Amino acid sequence: MNKMESFFNEKLQPVFTKLSNHIILKSVMNALMMLLPVTIVGSFSILLGNFAFLGKFGKQLSMIGTYTNSLMGVFISFSIAYSYLKIKGNKQAVVGGLLSLVSFLILTPLQEFPGEKDAIVKTIVVDTLSFYGAMGMFTAIIFGLLVGFIYNTVIEKNWTIKMPDSVPENIAAGFSGLIPGAIILLFASIVAFFFSLTPFESVHTVIYALLQRPLTSIGGTFGGMIIVALLSQVLWFFGIHGSMVVLSVMLPIWMPLGMENLAAFQAGRELPNIISSAFFTTYTPGGFGISTALVLLLAKSQRYKTLGKLSTIPALFNITEPIIFGMPLVLNPIFMIPFIFSNAIGLSIAYFCTLTGIVPPPIGIDTPSGTPIIMGAFLQGSWKIAVLQVVLIIIIALFWYPFVKIADKMELQAEKEHIG
Repeated sequence: MNKMESFFNEKLQPVFTKLSNHIILKSVMNALMMLLPVTIVGSFSILLGNFAFLGKFGKQLSMIGTYTNSLMGVFISFSIAYSYLKIKGNKQAVVGGLLSLVSFLILTPLQEFPGEKDAIVKTIVVDTLSFYGAMGMFTAIIFGLLVGFIYNTVIEKNWTIKMPDSVPENIAAGFSGLIPGAIILLFASIVAFFFSLTPFESVHTVIYALLQRPLTSIGGTFGGMIIVALLSQVLWFFGIHGSMVVLSVMLPIWMPLGMENLAAFQAGRELPNIISSAFFTTYTPGGFGISTALVLLLAKSQRYKTLGKLSTIPALFNITEPIIFGMPLVLNPIFMIPFIFSNAIGLSIAYFCTLTGIVPPPIGIDTPSGTPIIMGAFLQGSWKIAVLQVVLIIIIALFWYPFVKIADKMELQAEKEHIG
């Protein structure tokens, strides 16, 4: 363990620390978190809209989801550039975000078709509109980061229109954004024109076909999900916030899958994806948290029994820090096996139950991290998911029990020796 710990601390930990603090990953994570109110409210509106007793008002409620989740690419195009510039300390982050949004619209093709009196009417058709939602997320992320980089670089190099000191700051800031704005929008227009001449017809099609679809296909597999779950816990074991590292990479891949499920649910169609960000969070409710807390309640040593009482309520709300640092779990060889493998076991059982039709896939609502266990499962569209979550909590508790019993026995002996 000492050699492994030394290797991780000296070789791997600096890499993962640098990765988690990289501006690209931080920008993506911050941008997606910034949009949580939009995605959650939109998701709830779709869920409520399917209640028959609400009648026409239910359909009106579901429109909130249409104008939130179905336009997520548009919102992300703003939030990515905004988050990038905020991290860079740029005071004109809002301007950069707006330029990114306009660039995204420029890159999205418009379909031409003959209108009345042979006039050519430009409109956004259904297929094009899909690029404003899940299908356009990767384009929004890539060009949002690119716009943020270009805007910040131009500002830093002072390639701006400088106004006299007597001009109010807000007016001067508007003029300083003219040159970077012109560069960015011209660049977006050139890119859009270039791809319009190719068989792909748009940059959206290229990114979706060559990047987003392959990544979601890999990330949406059982094997990919299990690797992510194991890697996250391995990083946690060595003291790195594994969830933050892996989710900053996986959320852009898993979120479109959840949005596809939500759109299918709204339309009354069969849900197309088992794995999504909602699936991962639903079947790792605080990970090992509540299961471990329940086992600790059975402990005989004063230390672990008290920890169980203190950690149970927070664990119900997916807050696991009392357990992680109270047991502790980091670099603790006694708990290494259950700590690393608990999530993988729970996800494996849930995947099998979903694949065989015992439970339906989650409908794709990305609930906040503090959503109580069971309640979050009910929000995924079926009581069966909540029942499975309870079953998994019991199974994971049984998995933890022998390891906690060993540690509890050692702690009880230490307490007796201390008293004696």
